[in-house]
Amino acid sequence: MIRLALVQCPVWGVDDPPLGLAQLLGCVAHCNHHARPFDLNVRLWKECTQDEKRFWSREALPLWNDRAWTVERARAWEAKLARYAEEILSDDPQAVLFWAAEGSQWFSLEAAKRVKAKNAAAKIFIGGPYFNAASRVDAFIAEPCLDGVIAGSADDLLAKLLGLYQACGRWMPLPGMTVKEKGTVESGGRPVPFTFDWDLAPLCDFSGFATELYRKPLQMPVASSRGCHWSHPSCARDYWGKYSFKSGDRIFTEVAKALQGQKFWRHVQFYDLDANGKPDSLKRFSEMILENRLPEAGLTWSARVSLDSVPDAQRLELFARAGCREIVYGLETELSTDGPSAAERILRETHAAGIGCIVSAAALDRFGAWVDGVEAERAVLDAPARHRGLAAASAVRQKRLEAPGRSSEMEWSPFFSQGTAGLRGRRCVKSAALAAH
Repeated sequence: MIRLALVQCPVWGVDDPPLGLAQLLGCVAHCNHHARPFDLNVRLWKECTQDEKRFWSREALPLWNDRAWTVERARAWEAKLARYAEEILSDDPQAVLFWAAEGSQWFSLEAAKRVKAKNAAAKIFIGGPYFNAASRVDAFIAEPCLDGVIAGSADDLLAKLLGLYQACGRWMPLPGMTVKEKGTVESGGRPVPFTFDWDLAPLCDFSGFATELYRKPLQMPVASSRGCHWSHPSCARDYWGKYSFKSGDRIFTEVAKALQGQKFWRHVQFYDLDANGKPDSLKRFSEMILENRLPEAGLTWSARVSLDSVPDAQRLELFARAGCREIVYGLETELSTDGPSAAERILRETHAAGIGCIVSAAALDRFGAWVDGVEAERAVLDAPARHRGLAAASAVRQKRLEAPGRSSEMEWSPFFSQGTAGLRGRRCVKSAALAAH
């Protein structure tokens, strides 16, 4: 049995366990091997000072993308990182994999240096959809602490990789993977596009996470799709290629299995660019939720939906009966579709179904009358609707961190640990910037 350590470093979301690690854990278990998750992101957030917690706000993202700042921050947490490195190596894993993206890449590298310093023989890899760019792979494989870089989807790659390691005792450079052995770099070429039926992929495994550490311990993360069904140029096509999705039956099976292991979970959060990209999937999921009477047990759910695929009034009513409590609408596209009047109608119908509406801060002035919260802060405030939006925008202004000379265009979203973070991350940061002026 192969032993792996899977590591998530800052900066990422702290509401619930990272989906990327959960998906990889499921793949490893499916191959009858063993992996331990180490969410250093949430542990550092939990253990840091109150003043340091501000580094986990979206406005602080440029700091984490500043390599010099990250080096200094790692030094400030040296004792913690040394302790984490010992824990990661405690059961002598055959490999340590850091799941990284923009925002976590530099701190992952700092943590990898500490692990390598504890055990020079440890095989350390970094990877994720963010590493699809060949220039990024070349830069990271040159780092002395790293033995490999994995690009693109690891769902199907991981099973082949573990099988080959078990057969020949070395990590092979499969397509999408670059390895370094005794100073010699071998590349397996570009990653193979994600093409297999996602319904056949192993289920996520959350059993190794200490869910009590997270800000929302009752919340379960789910991704029902990858990429954008409209294939907009900015919608993470570099990450996933074609849009892929799960059937409603598969989504329900994943939720039901997770609930068996974490019986206290009461809310399902969909972390998709558009959870309604394939409307029949979300419809079937809602029907199965009702058939199994989960709303009666207190289960609720929330999702993000673009105006391009907005559900009609009948489906909104079905969603509400199935426990949907909140929809985040991507109103950035309202002028390119049917105009503001259509957006107002959609928000009005959503309210009529008993579902809360969340929009970006940029959409407040136009749609504030129908808004229950602001995406940039994920806040639902106890105030009349119009004032709720304005108060949340004010909160963004008050909480925004100043990072002179640093770009606010970096990609990051704590809500998409499956790699569809690009567009949403830019929108969230831009929304906060707009609210600050």
